Amino acid sequence: IYRRIKPQSDEKSLTYLGKVFSWVIMALAAVLAIYLPQTIWRLMEIKLELLCQISPAILIGIHLKNLDKHMILSGILSGTGVALFIIGSNMLGFQIPAKPWGIHAGVWGLLVNCMVVFILYQRKIKR
Repeated sequence: IYRRIKPQSDEKSLTYLGKVFSWVIMALAAVLAIYLPQTIWRLMEIKLELLCQISPAILIGIHLKNLDKHMILSGILSGTGVALFIIGSNMLGFQIPAKPWGIHAGVWGLLVNCMVVFILYQRKIKR
């Protein structure tokens, strides 16, 4: 993302910025872990529900050579959005259970993620 903003950046500055950004995210996660009422177990569930959104990028990307970054990014963003919506729905006032029909939010997000990637891939093949 930063390379698009500043194309003349060298690898050293990009690596440094990536490390700083990672530390900022970790600090934010630590603060949220301290102040939010969730248990450690619930925080682990949320982490895994969001982390499983990366699996289509790896697994499908190995087998489909025509898959491009826009398809993967669209799938990851849509799947993560669905998972975050289900996780945070009670805080937003919606009456959606934490596990609709007994299925974790991350699995719902993964389903949407894979569907988006598949639909975009099929559209690319038909062109």
